[in-house]
Amino acid sequence: MYSKRMMTADQCAGITLRAAEKRRREVLMGPGWFGVWVKLIAPGLLDWLTVKVFLEPVIKRAIKNSSHQ
Repeated sequence: MYSKRMMTADQCAGITLRAAEKRRREVLMGPGWFGVWVKLIAPGLLDWLTVKVFLEPVIKRAIKNSSHQ
């Protein structure tokens, strides 16, 4: 399920392919300039935010959806 705040699978694939073409080791697909600065200043904070804001909600939805089947 997509929301307005999420990128589409096509957008994600495009970013990933462009990064692979440029042989980038890391790709930031987060909230733009904010993510870049947080990564520079406090990379651990960016990791924590990624888990709390993006990964935990996805895991919770997946668990909820799997229990309804």
